[in-house]
Amino acid sequence: MSMGIPLTFRFFFVLFAETIGDFLLFPVWWYTGGLFRTVKGVGSAIARRQRSLALGLWIANLFKPMYGQEDLQGKIISFFFRLLILFWRVILFFLWLVCMAVILLFYVILPVVIVYGIIGNIHG
Repeated sequence: MSMGIPLTFRFFFVLFAETIGDFLLFPVWWYTGGLFRTVKGVGSAIARRQRSLALGLWIANLFKPMYGQEDLQGKIISFFFRLLILFWRVILFFLWLVCMAVILLFYVILPVVIVYGIIGNIHG
């Protein structure tokens, strides 16, 4: 029988090597696969918000009178009321876009800020 490396030593060596490898490859994953997943998630959140605000529907029905009132006053009131609602919904949508852009920017900058903080604390 040959004397080999004990099983427990091999186990801890593989565990240590995998942990170090994962730690070193983390930034690569963060800015490739992780960033892709985050951008995809932000894109789907924006699409869901656009669907929930129904901007296209409000634009399509902007010139249609509400409640079937075909007289001039009903058309004017309907137009301005829908324009007001559309304006408010567009503002909400752009605020949502800004929030999503901040989240994406935070995702991209976070590792750099953390490394800067660690290095700043090490060097005093």
